[in-house]
Amino acid sequence: MNKKGMELSINFIVILIITLIVFGGCLYIAANLFKNIDKLKDQMDKQTQDRLESMITSGNEEVVIAFNKKEVKIGDAAIFGIGVLNTLGSQAEFSITIQPSQAFDIKGQQLPNFGPSDKGGWRYLASDNIGSIENHDYKTRSIVLITSANPVQGATYIFDGQVYYKTTPTSTPTPYPLGASSVKKIRVSII
Repeated sequence: MNKKGMELSINFIVILIITLIVFGGCLYIAANLFKNIDKLKDQMDKQTQDRLESMITSGNEEVVIAFNKKEVKIGDAAIFGIGVLNTLGSQAEFSITIQPSQAFDIKGQQLPNFGPSDKGGWRYLASDNIGSIENHDYKTRSIVLITSANPVQGATYIFDGQVYYKTTPTSTPTPYPLGASSVKKIRVSII
C-alpha cells in the first residue's frame, strides 16, 4: 500500500475534524451573542428601576427617562430606562420611537451624518411596543443604544424619544402626553 497516499488521507481527515470543531465553536459563540443581546434589551439596573418608579409615582410627569445622559466607550451600549404613566382615563396601548436628533463634537461643533434622516451607524434595541397600560397604572422599559462602529471620541449624540398611544387597535397613534412637549431627549457621550 502507498504510505504517502494514506498519510495524505489521514492529514485531510484531521484537518476536516479541526475545521468542524472551529466552525461549531463559532456558531456557539454567535448564538450566545444574540441571546445576550436579547437579555440586554430587558436589563435595567435596580437603581434605574427605583428612580423610574419614584419619578412616575410622584405624579409630576407622564413620561420619564431616568438618567437621560450616559457616557460610554466606543462599541459599548448605553441602557436607559423609560417609564410611562397612563392618565388618559382609560386603558391604552403605548409605543415609543427613538430617532437621532443631532450630535456635537467636544468643541461644540455639530457633526454631519447624524440626524433624523441618518442614524450614523447607531443601533437601537428599544422595543417599539411598551404595551397596554390600565388607567392610573405605569410600565417601565429599557432603551438600549449601541454605538456606531466609528463614533467621534468626546462627542455627544442626542436622540429623541417619543411616546405614542392608541385607545383602539385601529386608531392613529397620538403623541403622549397631551398638550405638553412629549419629546424626551437622550444624550450619549463617547469617552
